[in-house]
Amino acid sequence: MILGLAGVVAWVLWERWAFAGFGDLSVPYRVTGPFSAMHRGGAFIECYIAVAMPFAAQAVLSASRPWAKAAAGALVVAGSVAMMLTFSRNGYAALGVGMVVWSLMTIRARIHQGRAPAIVTVAVLAAVVIAAWPVLTGVYSRERLARWEPDLGMRVAHWSDALALRDGSIGETIFGAGLGKFPRCITGAAVRRNEPPPCAWNGLILRARASRLRSCDSEAERQPTLIRSSGWMASSGPT
Repeated sequence: MILGLAGVVAWVLWERWAFAGFGDLSVPYRVTGPFSAMHRGGAFIECYIAVAMPFAAQAVLSASRPWAKAAAGALVVAGSVAMMLTFSRNGYAALGVGMVVWSLMTIRARIHQGRAPAIVTVAVLAAVVIAAWPVLTGVYSRERLARWEPDLGMRVAHWSDALALRDGSIGETIFGAGLGKFPRCITGAAVRRNEPPPCAWNGLILRARASRLRSCDSEAERQPTLIRSSGWMASSGPT
């Protein structure tokens, strides 16, 4: 787990440096790391970092050699920065909860060893906060945190729309429509409303051409609609 976290952190830091740099934290670039599924959005990278960070923190306490302790400490600091660069509000909360739970469990398990483990634990938590602070207080992070309420409302609306795709039967109410059926259900609902299917690029473009662009006379008129359709699809990103 620690080696995996090191690989993800190295990738994230390189990605930020290569595509946006570290000089201006107001640049709205959100890293995806080595997780290929992130091109469709999702929370894969922040979930992994949040789960792996307590392992690195524990290594600071349990490593027997000074260089290993130092390496684990550096990984904790870099992991905190990597999490902040996802600009995921859920990721921020998950990291905070995970580290607090780790610290409480560690202090309780090592209370018979005196104050030294507690001091190290508090130092690790302080390192996480200090490393995260520059990104957390940056312009883009503050904008993201300020928009939590309308964004939550949008997600609740999406969840409500997804639940409304069920046919109302007892089976689907209890167990859902079935694995892998969401694209078919949402595409069918869009077709019934005479709208472009949001889950299929091909269907989106074909229906956009058929229903919206049939009367367009020039390529200049067609292009903006295709850009808007593509932009709507691309707007779904990590939380």
